[in-house]
Amino acid sequence: MNDAWVELYENANFNSNGGDPGQVYHIDYREATARNGKNLGTNYFNDKASSVRYCIPSGNAIVLYRDAWAGSYQYLNGDGNVRYVSSLTAFNYAHGGGGMNDSVTSYRFASVTDSLGWIASVDNGP
Repeated sequence: MNDAWVELYENANFNSNGGDPGQVYHIDYREATARNGKNLGTNYFNDKASSVRYCIPSGNAIVLYRDAWAGSYQYLNGDGNVRYVSSLTAFNYAHGGGGMNDSVTSYRFASVTDSLGWIASVDNGP
């Protein structure tokens, strides 16, 4: 897990649409406790995520929550490869429902995967 990371992007397609560069919120597993994962509002990224890239080892995941470690949530299961979701617009939380776009408030890393979790599209790099 020490090499696990997640990037949340303010705009779809990893902020590559047009002139709005958007914000990026990068989370390294080793530094996760140094940030407030329970409330992205304290990090100025609450309810902004529209796309995501991540690399998490097999058997592990990151959990994205609608509220502060509560309410609807979605696991992003890892498989050791860089994965991505280019737009959260069409996705709903698997647990609790509701649209994911512009609604992520908190996160935590988990040492398990979830049967309803995603193993998203593989990212072959730039």
